Amino acid sequence: MLRHPFFTLLLAAAPLIAAAAEDVVPEYTATYAVALDNSPAGTLVRTLRRDAGGSYLFESETKATQGWYSLLGLAIQEKSAWTLEAGQLRPLNYSYQQSGPGGRDLTMEFDWQKGTLRQHGGKHERDTPLVPHLLDRLLYQYALTRDLTSGNPVLDYVVAEDGKIKTYHLRRAGGETLATPLGNLETIRIERRKEDSKRMTTLWCAPALHYLPVRLDHIEKNGQQTSALIQSLSTMEPPPLAIGK
Repeated sequence: MLRHPFFTLLLAAAPLIAAAAEDVVPEYTATYAVALDNSPAGTLVRTLRRDAGGSYLFESETKATQGWYSLLGLAIQEKSAWTLEAGQLRPLNYSYQQSGPGGRDLTMEFDWQKGTLRQHGGKHERDTPLVPHLLDRLLYQYALTRDLTSGNPVLDYVVAEDGKIKTYHLRRAGGETLATPLGNLETIRIERRKEDSKRMTTLWCAPALHYLPVRLDHIEKNGQQTSALIQSLSTMEPPPLAIGK
């Protein structure tokens, strides 16, 4: 969707806090510091909350706050509205807004009664037939943490991406103790690498935080690396998570 290294990682990863076995979805806000080739570049803030109608809203906002990125006013805001029905995640609406050079808007409407996905903006403005278990670019990330929590061995997701239907393949890649501003956390590495490409995204997901990713790295074809490290986490339900120092 976007090729700028500052945003590639943030659009490709950063799953949500997973729901408990009884499908209780905790509301939360997580803040990350973003770096480009080890130089501070910006912030990422992600919020999950339930609206008055019973559906959920996942919001992600990325801003360049340092260096020449901030001078360009680079920022991205994504929103995903969805429901949880009988254990199935069902996207309703997805929106994407980029400010700064090359700014663009995109919206997706999932009409499950008519069986169509309608997209406005982006490269492909058209209607696409819905397929089973289809997710948007944010909601698949929540599905990942649910699968990690349940121990599902298969981490494949069908995702609507700019007028196309794609399958994302992720895999477990061992464990690691990671130092974070929240303390030392045991994590599981999750990797996504495209075939015949040097591009790779790695997530360090903490079981103690319901597999919330506490660090995310993305390496581009030219070797440029973008990283995001969690700085703070607040929850509204259930009570605040216990984090060992």
